[in-house]
Amino acid sequence: MDIHLNMIRIFNRSILILLFFNVFLLGQIRITNLPYNKTAISDTVSERYPNALEHSLSTGWIIQNGKNEIKTSIPLFFEGTQTLTLSREFTLTEDETEKYNFILKFLCVNNSIEITLNKNLIYKKSGSDIPFEVELPSDILTYNDTNVLSLKIISRTDSDNTIPVKQKFLFAKYPPGILREIYLTQIPKTNISDFDIEYTLDDKLSSANSIIKLNISGASLLPKNVQGKDQYYWNVRLTPKNFSGNEINQSQKTNIVYTENFGESLQFFFANPKLWSPDSPNIYNATISLMVGNQVILRKEKEITFLKLTFSQNKLLLNNSLFTLKGTAYYPKEFNLKANSIQEQLRKDLTLIKRTGFNTVRFAKLLPHPYALDLCKNLGLFALVEMPINSIPEEILEQKYFLLNAENKMREITTYYSNISNSLLFGLGSSYLSNSETTSNFLSILVSSNKSKKYLTYASFLGIQKSPIEGVDLYGIEIYSNNYENVNEKISQSLDDKNISRYFFSEINYPVYSTNSNGYLTKNSAEAQAKYFENFINLSDKNKLSGYFFGSIFDYIGEYASSYAGYSESNLYSLGFLREKPNLNSIVYKVISAKLQSKGKITIPIGNSKEENKLMFIILALILSILMAVLINIKKKFREDCTRALFRPYNFFADIRDHRIISGVHTFILMLIEAGSYALLFSVLFYYLRTNILVEKILISFGIESFIKIFSYLAWNPEKSFLYLSLFFLLKIILISSFVKITSFFAKIKISYSNIFYGLVWAFLPFTLLLPAELILYKLLSITSFNIYIIFALCILFLWIFQRIIKSIHVIFDVKSLAVYFYGILIVLGFCFGVLFYFQMTNSTIYYLTNSFKQYSLMQL
Repeated sequence: MDIHLNMIRIFNRSILILLFFNVFLLGQIRITNLPYNKTAISDTVSERYPNALEHSLSTGWIIQNGKNEIKTSIPLFFEGTQTLTLSREFTLTEDETEKYNFILKFLCVNNSIEITLNKNLIYKKSGSDIPFEVELPSDILTYNDTNVLSLKIISRTDSDNTIPVKQKFLFAKYPPGILREIYLTQIPKTNISDFDIEYTLDDKLSSANSIIKLNISGASLLPKNVQGKDQYYWNVRLTPKNFSGNEINQSQKTNIVYTENFGESLQFFFANPKLWSPDSPNIYNATISLMVGNQVILRKEKEITFLKLTFSQNKLLLNNSLFTLKGTAYYPKEFNLKANSIQEQLRKDLTLIKRTGFNTVRFAKLLPHPYALDLCKNLGLFALVEMPINSIPEEILEQKYFLLNAENKMREITTYYSNISNSLLFGLGSSYLSNSETTSNFLSILVSSNKSKKYLTYASFLGIQKSPIEGVDLYGIEIYSNNYENVNEKISQSLDDKNISRYFFSEINYPVYSTNSNGYLTKNSAEAQAKYFENFINLSDKNKLSGYFFGSIFDYIGEYASSYAGYSESNLYSLGFLREKPNLNSIVYKVISAKLQSKGKITIPIGNSKEENKLMFIILALILSILMAVLINIKKKFREDCTRALFRPYNFFADIRDHRIISGVHTFILMLIEAGSYALLFSVLFYYLRTNILVEKILISFGIESFIKIFSYLAWNPEKSFLYLSLFFLLKIILISSFVKITSFFAKIKISYSNIFYGLVWAFLPFTLLLPAELILYKLLSITSFNIYIIFALCILFLWIFQRIIKSIHVIFDVKSLAVYFYGILIVLGFCFGVLFYFQMTNSTIYYLTNSFKQYSLMQL
């Protein structure tokens, strides 16, 4: 008894120590600074103010942590807190405040931000991953004195309001913080604030009818009484940037209205513009100047490209020629950089993508850095910019607030990114349920909210969307390790020649788990990935789809742990065909590069298939079976107890209640064998299900990262899984015994803890019957046609064990069985429904669970 009490004291102290350290760690703010770009933003995006001055605000920030001040720099991300407040001081002269407007430019903030200037809240924004600007109010700014700028970052995502939502499947890491640079731009009070060029190329592509939309801020400050020869006029000049050609120069008179904001639309006709294409990315520098005589009053510059991307006669056409999307998803390593700035990394990665032979890049689940689109335009890469919506349940798509958020977000995305480049398509999100009326309604409303649509749109589906959706031009088909033959058959059955070119493979995923193999017969090896990708390229070409995209060119760090993408402590997803350190001599890269550039066939080794079954499963099952057999055959008492416990449980549990001789040693050994059998059963099941997307989506539905983290760790480490699950089984018996003991106080029945403990151990006896089956369980699971019978048998087993636990309690307590069964079932159901209710209220879990099952059925192409 003293030993037992000492163990309880040690256990309680351990729990207190763990809680203390947990609170201590949660109380610590962990800040990670990222490399920052030392150049101005005008060097990274295409629109420029010639007379503007831009200052990087990357340094000089202070975080107040209690009484301590922490100096830091931007970009940064943080952990250990929901909010982070940074402040910075700056000074302005009187002359600067009189002549200039001051604009803060943010390239990316996750998730929400509140901006305070001199203790005045001037701006609030949620979902700040799209670059945005904030003009500092001149009446709050002070000159010849210190101005204090404060930024409060709030990390908050939920399951049915924010975009993206809390449940993220295969999303790249996206931590809270100010994730890209901040710039302070000072612009003359009179400036050209808007400079948009919209054009229509004629059928022969020989001329562009253009409308230039302009807005002058501070027009009231322009010189007045300008007349006659010196009348104001606009001059537009298009100068070739990266090719040899003629400059286009045109002028048009204007009548300035001297108001605070003067807007005007001008029409120009450009003859024989050089067209942009992936093979010839011709770019013009466009300059708009407000002039009087030969004097330039105002000027603004931007880059422009001329191209015509249309869907005509059921074909995707670029400049009137058939165009096939040959692309890959790209997840920049923005939040894992140590030395290079993001600009250097983007230039390096996108250049490699172009050199490989791709003509398109898909920025999936994460909005790109503006410099990435600028690079794509210069390199000759189409960009697919996509709203970060993925796997949203129909119940949430129907909610007005979510729809409103999505409409606003889509408008922001199209407005901002189309101003940088027009060589792009806009995505409405991914992993939608195909052929769903709710999904179709949501997407059509989303498209219609952007009434001035001048671009092609697409949406990515699980399954094949058969009926057209108003406003959606292209339909993506997502592939997750699907059987190539099944996909081919499904496409042939579902699509006809008239509409097949509206479809493309939006992501082809095939993770690599085995790095040591000799051929593609080894599942999930590099060779198998090469063969898989080659087959789908051929399938796309054969069926004349609009193109294909691979899941990722590089392996990347994910938001959640993933079992399907391969377990890694750092959440590294092994979905790319290039590892973290790219090997351009790898078989996958050579196969894809050869296919893209039509260099001929690369031979992929066949090799030999490898057995996936772990030898440890067989060894452990043998050891435990032999131990059980030896005990039964050597110890007559143990054999008799096992027989009575299985076939006459009422009498056996009555013996425990009446303190008849039950060997404590036998009970302890039986408990260890049961723990081993239990652990082995779930280790085999977890290992078999480690690549099952449904299991991963079910766990993600709860919105708790640790759920999928624990499962992924146990599934990919069966040796450790066996150990931890054995300990879990032992702990479970102790906890259930303790719970039953507590209930005895309410029932006013005096029962010893040892009787309850012995009864529960012997109630779990059926687990030992599984040992022979566990020898071949993985083999049986691999024969998928047996799985339904295995599930049925396991359900019967667990119901049997539950019945034995209830029987042991009612016999040992010596109470009516009906009451124990009623309360036992009530407790189990109450616990299950209580957990589901909690997670439904906090994370809409039931919606995501039902959506997961719908998605999984659609994945089986």
